[in-house]
Amino acid sequence: MMVARSTDLSHVTVVAGPPAGGKSTLVQRRAGPSDVVMDFDRLVWAMSAAPMHGTYSDQSPDVVRLVNAFRRDVLAQLPRIRRPVWWIDPAPVAGDRMAYAAAGCRVLVVSVPLEVSVERCAARPDSRDWRRLVGEWWAAFSVAECDEAIDGRAIE
Repeated sequence: MMVARSTDLSHVTVVAGPPAGGKSTLVQRRAGPSDVVMDFDRLVWAMSAAPMHGTYSDQSPDVVRLVNAFRRDVLAQLPRIRRPVWWIDPAPVAGDRMAYAAAGCRVLVVSVPLEVSVERCAARPDSRDWRRLVGEWWAAFSVAECDEAIDGRAIE
């Protein structure tokens, strides 16, 4: 994930967290009607026949390339946008969230315990191995000093 350090992205709030942690719900509750919302689960879904809330590892290499190219293009355009932007990105790796923060983004990490994520996922209509997906996110996660922690259980 590349973000130019000289870019002012103080109008961008990155919302990170595990599957079913409450990222989309938080943004739905806080975003204004004219705010820009970028949700990468929805983007992958729109560019493929994949079910919502999958992972990049479940996608074809072509879809991954397209999503990553689109992501880079959107990042390049963010300094030109003057309204609030909500950037929903699972971003388990601390370095990715630190790069956002270095560009001036506010970084919220919405999380719930693993079992709460798995329970929420079990209610979804698809048949994914949610325990594995949630476990992979937590295995890759590390805390970054820029993180503002939000308890996803309080968002419902």
